[in-house]
Amino acid sequence: MINLQNLSTFYIQGLREAPTITKLIVPLLREAGINNDDINSTEEEFNVQTSFGAVAIDICIKIKGRPWIFLQAKPIGKAYLFRVDYKKTFEAAFKQRIPYVIFTDGNSWEFYKKTLQSGLDPQYNLLWRIDLVHKPQKTLEITHFLQGLLAEGEIANG
Repeated sequence: MINLQNLSTFYIQGLREAPTITKLIVPLLREAGINNDDINSTEEEFNVQTSFGAVAIDICIKIKGRPWIFLQAKPIGKAYLFRVDYKKTFEAAFKQRIPYVIFTDGNSWEFYKKTLQSGLDPQYNLLWRIDLVHKPQKTLEITHFLQGLLAEGEIANG
């Protein structure tokens, strides 16, 4: 279970990206049933060639070995940096046919879903945004939301 008692402390201390992933993001993913130790479930630093060059996706979540969700992480308290990665991450996701993209700093979570607009113009629309520091009970909702995305992936990847 994610340790939210320390969330405010981590926020104040300003954890860097790697400890944010290890202490805040991975425990929540595990609660949702995502095994980051299994290469068929996740892959770290998943590289995709785009018009921006090589884009490294922090965590690629897979269903039956197939990429399903891209997760980009930032250091805790640096959610404002998500916008730096939006275009290149969405392009990488579209290129790899990834339906969902998540941006998180362990506290702030943004979930996006791919939609096709007229003329097959790909867009990723915000589904949900939540900050845990103000609502720590929301971790259970995030876990259930992730489980729903995984269940959808199981169906889609038969």
